[in-house]
Amino acid sequence: MVKAVNEELPNLPLELHVKNRYRGFRLNTTCAPYPEVLEIQFHNNFYQHYSNKNITFELFAAYYDNRTDIPKHPVVRIFAMINQIEEKFNTNYCQFWFESQKEPVIVPITEYLVVWIKGWGNKFNHLYPHMLTCILPKEKASEAPRSISIVNKECDKATNHLKVIYEPPLGKRKKGGFAVCVKGFMFPFADISARLVEWMEMMRILGAQEVIAYSLAVHPNATKVIDYYKKKGFLKVYPYSYARGEPVFANFQRYIMKEDYLNMILNEMFPYNDCFYRNIYKYDYVAGIDIDEVIMPLGNWTSWYDIVEYGEKFKSPNCKTFAGILQTIFTPEEGISSILTYEL
Repeated sequence: MVKAVNEELPNLPLELHVKNRYRGFRLNTTCAPYPEVLEIQFHNNFYQHYSNKNITFELFAAYYDNRTDIPKHPVVRIFAMINQIEEKFNTNYCQFWFESQKEPVIVPITEYLVVWIKGWGNKFNHLYPHMLTCILPKEKASEAPRSISIVNKECDKATNHLKVIYEPPLGKRKKGGFAVCVKGFMFPFADISARLVEWMEMMRILGAQEVIAYSLAVHPNATKVIDYYKKKGFLKVYPYSYARGEPVFANFQRYIMKEDYLNMILNEMFPYNDCFYRNIYKYDYVAGIDIDEVIMPLGNWTSWYDIVEYGEKFKSPNCKTFAGILQTIFTPEEGISSILTYEL
């Protein structure tokens, strides 16, 4: 049952709850008790609701980030949709839960970074994507927390509980290669199964090791294609919904997408970022591509490896910040546009 729930709610640490609920996890008898699953305020399937006065947070996922170029690393990032974009927040705290101790480590949230440019769109009654950051103290710098909760006051009992995602390569596998991130499968009525096969095989030919996608609603025939590639281990699909609370029904989702374009693209910020942070320890590069797009090498180049090998010749040894390769692309529907392939 726990394994099945993990498939349905990949960001809920249910296995930790089952393991720890009777072990007396808390700071002391009156402070910061371990969260209860039945007290979590779930919102629209995949979000957990949290509020502090007039600001509401729909918490999506949390990630361990120990990249050496991150100031004051390691940190934990939390993605949340928030009902304002003015960057004025009350004090909030992160409660970290570790495998090695019963007491949580509690630190304030130090950064509220809006993952949006206000000039792109800013309307009332919309939720805006943010990345929250909590810095792990030095004494816990060598250990990734297993889960995290957000609270108003340090000793509060949390009504949210997120698994801290940390996915290094398993076994003898080393970091390397390409992952492809797809923002969302939302085609409940059009049978694009043949085109989807064509696109998946092209991703494989060009050098992708894995495709990571997010699914809202899919045609039955395309579902068969998705299941095939999942069994082959080439495709990973995470369930997804919009944070504002729209009912998760195909017809209504499609209607909302057409009626409120701003809401749709605001909700597209999380799949790409979630895919990026899940794979920073597993792949060298991650490409954000739609299923109507292909990054196509030209001339004597036959794969993405040829592109990045060429790019490495111009890499400065003094560059210690984040890097990306900008590809100019052409699609029949959209014409010329550009895609960033991020080096992790």
